[in-house]
Amino acid sequence: MKTCYPTLLLLLLGTIARAQTTPATGSVGIGTSTPDARAALDISSTDKGLLIPRLDSVQRAGIAAPPDGLMVFQTDGRQGFWYALGGQWLYIPDKTRAGDNLGNHAATQNLSLSDYDLRLRNPLDIYNGLGWYGNSRSAKNWLAQDIDGPVLYGFGGGGLGTYAAGTQTLALTWRSNGRVGLGEPNPNTRLSITPTVTEAKITLYDGGSLSNHYGFGVSGGQLNYHVDATVSSHVFYATGKNGTGTELMRIRGNGRVGIGTNDPQQALDVNGTARATNFAYDAAQTRYLTLTAADFISSATNAYDTNITIGSATGSPLMLNLLSGTAGQPGYVVAPVHLPQGATITSLALTALDNDGTSVAPQALLAAASNSTTSSSLFVSYTTQVALTTESSIWQTVTQPTSHVVRNDLYAYNLRVRLAQNSGATLVFCVRIGYTVAQPD
Repeated sequence: MKTCYPTLLLLLLGTIARAQTTPATGSVGIGTSTPDARAALDISSTDKGLLIPRLDSVQRAGIAAPPDGLMVFQTDGRQGFWYALGGQWLYIPDKTRAGDNLGNHAATQNLSLSDYDLRLRNPLDIYNGLGWYGNSRSAKNWLAQDIDGPVLYGFGGGGLGTYAAGTQTLALTWRSNGRVGLGEPNPNTRLSITPTVTEAKITLYDGGSLSNHYGFGVSGGQLNYHVDATVSSHVFYATGKNGTGTELMRIRGNGRVGIGTNDPQQALDVNGTARATNFAYDAAQTRYLTLTAADFISSATNAYDTNITIGSATGSPLMLNLLSGTAGQPGYVVAPVHLPQGATITSLALTALDNDGTSVAPQALLAAASNSTTSSSLFVSYTTQVALTTESSIWQTVTQPTSHVVRNDLYAYNLRVRLAQNSGATLVFCVRIGYTVAQPD
């Protein structure tokens, strides 16, 4: 025991000799005679380090209720420095190893990537990230494009969306084939838009005013255009932009369409030549063809002559009678008839005067005939006629309903009028043919 006392005394004196205490601050210095006043222990060395306790994971976990700040170096498993906080052990990650989950940090200054990319999966994954790219002449550019701004990229595409109240919403998507979707997760065209029930159109605002808006969209299986007022227009140009170039077509808010004119006055206003394979009315239109005395010629000029007379100065109309021939015998005058292809003849009306006392009453007969390929005679496909049935000293009009579809490609149409020969008391004023058409001729 006497031998141990001198040995312990020497060790204690050596330790005191190496550690210097500054009385004014209470700081202890090892390797320095002037320990920092803000440090309880200031260790200084140029060839040595601080070696803290080294424990394996079982030993570390075996420390009961570790105080905050207690630190050890773990020698197995996840090797490195661990410290205690709130009764839990926390690992201080090595920069060369996988980092932590960044915890709940709050930035106190801007984060600068210095033109490096932010890799979204791991440092070696070059296919998913966010970074700045310059113009086409920059050392770092995106496909030689003049970007000069941020680029978000992904291996198979990407998306922008929201996550609120437990619900994820995808607003914009893009795919590796260059297709972009708005509200559409799988765009199958260069730009695919899937509107919602409440937002069924793309709306453009004029000058930032919410009262002047224009747009188009899809609803009810149809493409809809929208303008703000009846004076507004959708305008299509051949070239140029921003309302310049050659105007091709204008759709006004009042429903009028102008082609070659910027101020259409009708539902369709075309300033130029319009051509179409066919036109059709929304409903059949009724038309009339009226043949007057001047349209007829005699069918037997050698037997009798026709006469167009004008009544007295009281204003009687033009009328037709036969001058020559045998009195009391029928005579005939004819006129060619042209009606629109496909029209339906609906009526034949005769306005005439019969006051000659003979049995030859004025008559009108409409016929369609063609040359037969097997006979020298005419093939008559259709006839209809109308005649006066009573004599009178006043003008009479009689009408005969009929139905026949005009075929100008097959038949020639003629109208024949019968009158009494050599009589001034049997006269014709006009014959009127009624028909309907489904489209303009």
